[in-house]
Amino acid sequence: MYHHIHDIAVDPWETSVSPAHFREHLDVLHQQYQVRPFTGKNFRGKESGSKKNIFITFDDGYLDNYEAAVPELKKYGFQATFFIPTPILHGEAFFWWEIMDQLFWEQETLPDTLALRLGNDSFISETASALAARRPRTENTWSANTQPPPTAYCRLYVELCDWIKKRSPDDQQMITRTLRDWCK
Repeated sequence: MYHHIHDIAVDPWETSVSPAHFREHLDVLHQQYQVRPFTGKNFRGKESGSKKNIFITFDDGYLDNYEAAVPELKKYGFQATFFIPTPILHGEAFFWWEIMDQLFWEQETLPDTLALRLGNDSFISETASALAARRPRTENTWSANTQPPPTAYCRLYVELCDWIKKRSPDDQQMITRTLRDWCK
C-alpha cells in the first residue's frame, strides 16, 4: 500500500517512498511475488510451486502516483489499484494532513497563536515557544508513527493533528480552509 512516490524532506507519518526506493520495491516484488490485479476477491496463499500473491495499491490519488509510479509499474507489467477520493478530483477539497504538513514543515513561521474553534470545542496554542525550540535535524528524521515527539514543535503538530482527526469531514474541511489561509 502506497501513498506518495516522491522525495520529501520531512515525512513524520512515513507516507512517502522515494522513486528510487519504489523501483527497488518493484524489483523485489517481481523476484519474489506474483503481482495480481485487485478484483475484490481474496487471493490467499499460493498455488503449488508458484510465488505468493500480492496486490499493489495506492491511496488518496496523488498526482505523483501517475507521474512516478505508473511508468515504473508498466516496466514490470504490474497492475495496481488506485483509490481516488472523488472530491479531490473536482478540486472541492484538500486533505487536512497535507495542509498541516505545509503549515508546519514548509513555512518559515506560524501565526503567533493557532486558534481554531468549532462550536464549543477549540484548539488554542501559543506557537512562540514551540518555534523557538525547533531542531530541524531532529524533526526531519522523526517518525510520528513510532516515536514520541522529540520537540515542543513536534508535540504541537501531533496535538493539532489529533484534534483535527476527531472532527467530522465537514469540520475538517472548514479547519483546512483556515489552515490554508495561514499558509497562504
